[in-house]
Amino acid sequence: PGAADAALTVGAVDGTDALAYFSSQGPRAGDKALKPDLTAPGVGILAARSQYSEGEGLYRLSDGTSMATPHVTGAAALLAAEHPDFTGQQLKEALMSTSKPLADVTPFQGGSGRLDVAAATAATVLATARADFGYPDWPTAPEGPVEREVRYTNLAGSDVTLDLATTVAGATDLFALSARQLTVPAHGVASVTVTTQFDRVPADQPFSGFLTATDSTG
Repeated sequence: PGAADAALTVGAVDGTDALAYFSSQGPRAGDKALKPDLTAPGVGILAARSQYSEGEGLYRLSDGTSMATPHVTGAAALLAAEHPDFTGQQLKEALMSTSKPLADVTPFQGGSGRLDVAAATAATVLATARADFGYPDWPTAPEGPVEREVRYTNLAGSDVTLDLATTVAGATDLFALSARQLTVPAHGVASVTVTTQFDRVPADQPFSGFLTATDSTG
């Protein structure tokens, strides 16, 4: 189920935000799409013990993405309480666009980063969850520029100006932004376009990276 486009797919990190060895990594089989979507703590988690599990006591320490996923479920519930009008897609975008990027962990390994509940519930600007360019069959890649739109939604009552930057390991010069600064109007939406050219991208080598937006006021 986690391979579905609409699913919010969760990987696991430990207490130091290092990716857990057991956490499944992308790209997705077949079309090389971006998965997982984000990560959450999943190593050494204190959880209620099932009556069918080995051992004694009411609780046990467990590892697994099954331990990380409840963190995200709880965060989604808190966010839904804060924004009862949000759709499932908006909840997904809010959690992903406010997550904490992890050092040396690519989007194919850990999605947009580690869940940050405080940031998600306090955020006033939310972004499109991802801009996936796909993975065309070679040598039939599209010729010329290929564009993807990234949308920013401002929930606040005043305009917000964002400084934008891309970080793509090994291929920074292959991706261009239509703007490096973007003003999102109060209670409005603004978009930026990310462009690449497949005839410049090495064959059979999937790239992933981050588009970071920072409030220019600090």
